[in-house]
Amino acid sequence: MKIFRQKEVKRREEYWNATYKARVIDTIGVRHPRIAKVLKTIVYLDSTLPIGSGYLFGPVGTGKSVSAAIMVLQWHLLQHLQGTGLKSYAYITLADLLYEVKCSYDKDGVKVDVLEKYRKVHFLVLDDVGAFRYSDWAYEFLYMLLTYRYDQMKITVYTANITLEEFAVLLHDDRLTSRIQHECKGNIQFFDKESMRT
Repeated sequence: MKIFRQKEVKRREEYWNATYKARVIDTIGVRHPRIAKVLKTIVYLDSTLPIGSGYLFGPVGTGKSVSAAIMVLQWHLLQHLQGTGLKSYAYITLADLLYEVKCSYDKDGVKVDVLEKYRKVHFLVLDDVGAFRYSDWAYEFLYMLLTYRYDQMKITVYTANITLEEFAVLLHDDRLTSRIQHECKGNIQFFDKESMRT
């Protein structure tokens, strides 16, 4: 029975690689072509790794964003192997997300609900969360989004160039970072490699 299961897993992995891998990479590549280019070079993904929320932080250029994108690929493959149906995912910088919200108001001031869109995705990567100052409006939006995702136990991966403590100072509040720390339980990773961008 074990041999049959291994062959079935192998068959499903090959099908995912042939059918879905390029689609996932292309979706990420719409906003992040540099990251998509790196993802296309990956031959093997470990489908046995558990995937959950994480906070990846460290200096600029150390591979945090690429690692988060690899987590999306691994999660998508795992969904396929488990036969649970392919669920929604999104990979976006926080700056792009906030810009999308600002642009979501039409000429009559009617807002298209971007918040709901990102609340509902099963796997969300928020890239560069510590890259800028937060206005009251941006903090309120982030608070509503992340509190919902935390309460619903949805997977969220954050990348930043600052620690959670520094992020709390930036936000002038530690409620969100406390939730992130709890949500990411043990998956808070410091990247200290030499810059990949040199």
